[in-house]
Order: sequence, then structure tokens, then C-alpha cells
Amino acid sequence: MISWQVLYKMLVDLPKKHGRGGQSSVRFARIRVEKRHNYVRRVAELCTQFFINPQTSMVRSPFLFLRLTSFFSPSFIQLQSS
Repeated sequence: MISWQVLYKMLVDLPKKHGRGGQSSVRFARIRVEKRHNYVRRVAELCTQFFINPQTSMVRSPFLFLRLTSFFSPSFIQLQSS
């Protein structure tokens, strides 16, 4: 039987799409993208901290599952490969 252990809990407060037009819509969109980018960066840092051995740069666990929405997947993969 596989046991699950929560290593870290993080509250997420990402803004939704701004439904109104006007001069501020571009600013709200930029803020939304910046906050999502910061969230992806933080998740990548936590994954590195918990699952990568700093001496060998190898994965500590043979099983690593990340659940990402389709919005986050390309930016997370791009962040890890750079």
C-alpha cells in the first residue's frame, strides 16, 4: 500500500480574468500573468527543494507527481529546462 505525505501546503490566491473592458484591462491582465509566473516559479523551487538531491542533482524519489492545469504546464516545463 502506498502512503501519501503532504510535504508543503501553499495558499494560492491567483486573480481571475478581469471581465470588464476599459483602460485598466491591460494592467489587470499583466498583473494576472505576473502572479501566475511567480506561482510557477515558487512551485518549481519547492519541487527542487523537496525532490532533488543537491549533491548529486538526481531525483530523490522514483515517483513524482505534479498536477498542473493546461495554463501552467508549458511555463513550468520551460522554466525547468532553462
